Amino acid sequence: GGVAASAIDSNAPQLRVLESSSCRAVLAEGLFGGAAWGASSNAMIQQSQNEFDSSVEKAEDWMKTIQERLRINDNTKGPRSALEARLRDTKKICELEPEGRLKMDLVLMKADALLQCISEEQKHEILSRLKDIKAMWEETAIYITHCHSRIEWVWLHWSEYLKAQDEFYTWLHNMKVTLEPDIELQLGLKEKQWQLSHAQVLLKDVQNRSSLLDRLLEEATSLYNRIGDTSVDEDAREKMKKEYEEIKNEAERRVILLEKITTEHKLYKTNVDQFRLWLTQLTERLNCCLNQESKLPAENRIKALQDITKDVRSGEKKLKHLEAQSIDVVQNTSPLGAEKMKAELEELKKLLENIKLVSVEEEEKLLKSLQSENTYHTQARVLETDVQEFQKRLQRLGNHFEKDDIVRSDEDLISLWREYLATKASLTAEEPKAEK
Repeated sequence: GGVAASAIDSNAPQLRVLESSSCRAVLAEGLFGGAAWGASSNAMIQQSQNEFDSSVEKAEDWMKTIQERLRINDNTKGPRSALEARLRDTKKICELEPEGRLKMDLVLMKADALLQCISEEQKHEILSRLKDIKAMWEETAIYITHCHSRIEWVWLHWSEYLKAQDEFYTWLHNMKVTLEPDIELQLGLKEKQWQLSHAQVLLKDVQNRSSLLDRLLEEATSLYNRIGDTSVDEDAREKMKKEYEEIKNEAERRVILLEKITTEHKLYKTNVDQFRLWLTQLTERLNCCLNQESKLPAENRIKALQDITKDVRSGEKKLKHLEAQSIDVVQNTSPLGAEKMKAELEELKKLLENIKLVSVEEEEKLLKSLQSENTYHTQARVLETDVQEFQKRLQRLGNHFEKDDIVRSDEDLISLWREYLATKASLTAEEPKAEK
């Protein structure tokens, strides 16, 4: 085998015939056997030729059979089951490669024996045949490796794709289950903000899967070009893309809706907090007016109370606006949360009504007090005038009773007496007023 292989690799026609033990036997027989040498030599050469031809024929038949099996399997088109069958067959063919090498070794060994017993002219023919069969073997060996590698690569590629696709569809299913139920009504703003945050996380996850989908679609297109299977054709790719878009649209819809719900509730709560702060400030103003130690004049306190009453009317309008605003918020709030909102509005309404009631009562009280005070001052001024008039009358009366040289008649005395009685009656009538 070594001589034949060396002859093939170097393409050298010269061989050392004497290195072959069989040929040395033939030579010895020729030297000492006389006439029988020629017949024996031809018989041995013919036997070597036959053995060489037989080994070449068997090797060629084996390689043709292998190449035919490879040709049948050298196809990546079709369903996965067919590809799997081809992969198994090409693997078996790969396992048969050592058998082919043994057949080639036998060819080389038979060629080596033959080359040492034939003429130079015959050697060229044998070497040519060796060159051809060696080329055929190299082609077959390469074909075995490449055919199996191609099918195995497509198989592995397909397996990896199916694994990634399965993970993607599992994610799609889980996300669909998560997004399928209606949005759950929440208790308050904080819970709604948590719900929105969770929905935004889900949407971010969906958006991040877009790059994975692109890779899957790209892999599916590449696979389809190699296998042509319907599982990765355009319809299958469009179905995958459509299912993803449905999930993405639903995730976006939920985020938009929850943003609207949260914004409405946040605005409502801001308005409620502002109204409550306004009520607190209004209560402080009312308390200042109710403070018994306040040194403000009654007129100023009445003016402040009237301003408070005016602000209360404005607050009633604000409260009605809050009640109208709460209708939309309540629709997107849990029953318990809605009850709390209703109770909160009732509380604010009662506080406002209480401020209004206290303000009106205090204003009426101050008005009555001021009216009484004004009446008192009026009566005091009238009394003062009456007293001054009384003093004048007393002065005049005193002047009448003073001793003088005037001689009065009985009529004058009677008149003076009557004036005295009238003055006494007037004093008696005014005495209670003076005590007051």
